[in-house]
Amino acid sequence: MAVGITLPFVPGYLQSLGLSSTEIGILLAMTPSFTIFMPPVWGLIADRSGRSGLVLLMATLGALCGLSCIALSHSFWQLVASFALYASCVSSIVTLVDSVTLTHTSEGHGSYARIRLWGSIGFIASSMGFGYAVSKIDRRAVVVPIFLMSLLAVWSAASLARIRSATRQGPKPSFTAAKDLWRKPEIRIFLMATAA
Repeated sequence: MAVGITLPFVPGYLQSLGLSSTEIGILLAMTPSFTIFMPPVWGLIADRSGRSGLVLLMATLGALCGLSCIALSHSFWQLVASFALYASCVSSIVTLVDSVTLTHTSEGHGSYARIRLWGSIGFIASSMGFGYAVSKIDRRAVVVPIFLMSLLAVWSAASLARIRSATRQGPKPSFTAAKDLWRKPEIRIFLMATAA
C-alpha cells in the first residue's frame, strides 16, 4: 500500500515543494537506479546470515528512516541524501519479501500466486482509494498516509524477523559466482532486454 501511494503521488508532492522538473526527475530516477545493485547486496546479506526475515526488517526500517528524512527535507540536496537512503533500502524490499514468501510456500504453507495476487490488489486499491480521497497533493496528504503504512510494513516485517532462510547444500553465493554469471552472453542479453 505504501508503494501504491508513493509511486504515483510523490511526483506531485515534490512539485508542491517547488522543485524543478529536472530536480524531480533526478530524485525519481534514484530508486530505479538503486534497484540495479542494491537487491543483490541485501540478498547476499540475507543468504550469508541465513536470516531473511531479519534482513527484511532492517531494510524496512531503513526505508522508513529514509521516508522520515524526505518528510523533513526542504532543499534539493537534502532530498537527494534522503532519497539515497530510502532507495538503498526500499529497492530490495520486494525481493526480500519474495524470498521469505517462497521459503514459506515451499514448506507447504499457502500459494505464492495467491500471495502475489493480494499484493497487487493492495497496490491497486491503495492507489485508487488514495486518488479518490485526496483532492490536493501536499506534504500532509502524502507524507502522513505513507508514514502510517510504512509503520504497518515495519510491524509486518518485525513479525517475519524470526524466520530463518532455508539451508541449502552447496556453495554460498559470492561475487565471483556473480561475475561468472555475467560472463555468459545469454545472461547479459536477458538483463539488457529486461532493463529496456
